Amino acid sequence: MSLYERGNVMTNNRRVVSELLAERPNDLFDLDLYLTALDPFNPGAAPYVTEYLEFLRQLRKTFTGCSFTMGGKYRDDGGWEIQSYDDMAKSLYEAYRLQHVNLLRSHKVFLYVPTNRYTSGWVGLSDFRMHDRDDYNPKIGVWSEHISNYNTANCEMQHSLKTTTTATRALKLAKTYFREEDTGKVALHSVGNVRGAITTDRRAVEELVQTAKMKFTSHDAFPAAIEWLVDSGYEFNDKGLEDEMRTYVTELKYKTEALPSQKYPNLIYVRGYLKDGEQVFDQVRLKHTHNDSSFILNQILETCNEADLSEDIKRKLSILMMGEDDSFVAGVGYKYDGEIYYVFE
Repeated sequence: MSLYERGNVMTNNRRVVSELLAERPNDLFDLDLYLTALDPFNPGAAPYVTEYLEFLRQLRKTFTGCSFTMGGKYRDDGGWEIQSYDDMAKSLYEAYRLQHVNLLRSHKVFLYVPTNRYTSGWVGLSDFRMHDRDDYNPKIGVWSEHISNYNTANCEMQHSLKTTTTATRALKLAKTYFREEDTGKVALHSVGNVRGAITTDRRAVEELVQTAKMKFTSHDAFPAAIEWLVDSGYEFNDKGLEDEMRTYVTELKYKTEALPSQKYPNLIYVRGYLKDGEQVFDQVRLKHTHNDSSFILNQILETCNEADLSEDIKRKLSILMMGEDDSFVAGVGYKYDGEIYYVFE
């Protein structure tokens, strides 16, 4: 049993990096400054606080190619409030003092690779048990999509959470479960949206044909005209019926031209992002399986720059980029958001 890929648990805990960073506009989180702000509270703190701070220091030293951040805080006007490091530290220790479990959980620290689509997971310090208890028992928590606690339902956050009381054990968990992002898995994550968009587009065309056919065959003069057509050489004796039939033939031809013989085409997943200041692209070929109308991983291509994209991909991307998120263009592809596209191959 694995975590629901498209459920709220995944959305809230395996955050999209660009969306998470947008909660701190123009203010990249600095773990060193956060730890410095926490230092004055350390003397005399409970052992679990001391262990958590030590874990954060070890985490920073171990995952040198990664970055860290925390979620933003809404202002009353709906914008994002940028808290100072001192305010974040005071808020964290106040939550400890008051044993405010939900507030403690909101102070989780996300770990991510800047060029990845999703965060690798998060760490935090709280009582992570699923039900309120009279006894307060905070522990260091490590959350990753690669963790599966089979005694906990996969629709619960705790399904993919490990807890411990020591910095050493927490670091071992982080090194075990914070893994390289699987580009193929990311490519397949939203392919259901593409399949739905293709189905909707085909249904719209087929409805046009069916509507024209219904009007044509239900016309009052249809039965007599068909008999007359058979007997007299294909000249219409009713102008209204002729118009309906011509509309039907027109829509039928449009269906033949607009809809490919293969219901679902093969796709190329394209994700564009900045790496070392240069625009680069991930590409993954996804093959349609005829037996169950799904897509499977076919080939992960090497990351490339814009010049190395095929002319066909460039042309289709330029069309899709003009559309809104979650938009479909027949014969071209699907735009999931400003970063991810599925192009018809």
